[in-house]
Amino acid sequence: LVEEDGERTERRNNKWKRYLILSTIIMIVFLAIIIPLSITLTRPPLIITLTGPTTAENFDSCLSVFYFNSNGKYWSNKTNWLESRDECDWYGVQCPNDDVVELKLANNNVSGTVALSGDCLGKLNIFDLSQNS
Repeated sequence: LVEEDGERTERRNNKWKRYLILSTIIMIVFLAIIIPLSITLTRPPLIITLTGPTTAENFDSCLSVFYFNSNGKYWSNKTNWLESRDECDWYGVQCPNDDVVELKLANNNVSGTVALSGDCLGKLNIFDLSQNS
């Protein structure tokens, strides 16, 4: 009788061990799927086109690339950058008649790779990045 109770207890313990192992495997698989998915869903998409004619509609794409490449999130003043749909509202951007003609970001902690393609320059007359890194 004591031997029978020992066997039952051992079977019960083995059953719990299998349950715990299976539960752990299921949890690991679940987390392996959920964590990358949640990172993907919280990251904003960065789809920017740098080609085509320079117009008020696509110049903000060029300026957006410039913002990311020059560490825009660390700028001293980044008022309305990427927040306003109209790049003419962005700090340092001047555009009479909806043409971007000035980009003045002097002494604004601009750093990194500063590059604008020929298509992005369009009617840009003033590009002031003095006193930056």
